[in-house]
Amino acid sequence: MRDATGVFECTRYKGAVNVSVKIKKPSRGYLYIFGRQIIPTVLGNTLIIGPITIEADARGEVSRVEFYVDNSLRSTDYDEPYSWHWDEFAMGWHEIKVVAYDNSGKEGEDKISVVIFNWCRI
Repeated sequence: MRDATGVFECTRYKGAVNVSVKIKKPSRGYLYIFGRQIIPTVLGNTLIIGPITIEADARGEVSRVEFYVDNSLRSTDYDEPYSWHWDEFAMGWHEIKVVAYDNSGKEGEDKISVVIFNWCRI
């Protein structure tokens, strides 16, 4: 907006910036063995054997990122790079969800369904 003297004035609205988050690891449709990406899977499913570090990329004024497995909160990370090491016993289909929040309560989320076979902690 321009004032009477011809100077432009910019106003920043709190909460105008959206928060977004994307799961970087595991990638959809790949086989992971002990956290290493091996090859694309034939059917496009994400298959995890052993423990894995879940990594998320969040954009905006992020205050925290939460990591969920089957809608159960497993970890909260307040600092970049946002990650959580999944090293508990797990077998079968599970949904990984990450949710990023800003200080005003806005949020963004991403989900991925995986098949995991992790029988031990490392």
